[in-house]
Amino acid sequence: MCNKLLVDGIVVQGYGLAGADPNNKRDGLGCIEMQARYFKREGLFDFDHYFPNGWKSATLNVKVDSAFDPLKIRHDYTFHKIQWNPNDTAETFYMTDVEICFEHKKYRAILYVIDPETKQNCYHHPQTIEIIAEPIPNIQHGDRLTLIIDTKKLRL
Repeated sequence: MCNKLLVDGIVVQGYGLAGADPNNKRDGLGCIEMQARYFKREGLFDFDHYFPNGWKSATLNVKVDSAFDPLKIRHDYTFHKIQWNPNDTAETFYMTDVEICFEHKKYRAILYVIDPETKQNCYHHPQTIEIIAEPIPNIQHGDRLTLIIDTKKLRL
């Protein structure tokens, strides 16, 4: 019996706020780097410890092929109403341990969800999810990948 949910998707262009676009940085940093520093300083989560082989301080935006809803799984980490940036409203974060399969190799990753009720500045297509991952060589917009989620995390 398979105990993994496989969610296929394609890497799509994001807004560039998370970290990839140097024109959209806040205080010289992308949002993910600012959030990661806040989480670490407050003792909530340490991305450097989670990804011992390094990680990219940006999100991988993936448009999934199915009606997958990232809010309907059991998250490994939940941080309610975090005021990580004094210039924005507080946001609620959900993070779930997952894997990405790309070009027949698996990579450690986190499904990274900001509760849409608390996310003020940008909105994704409902089928677009955000992932933070260890470095994935050669991945680019338009590439297909598979998100691997333990079925024990599904809410039935």
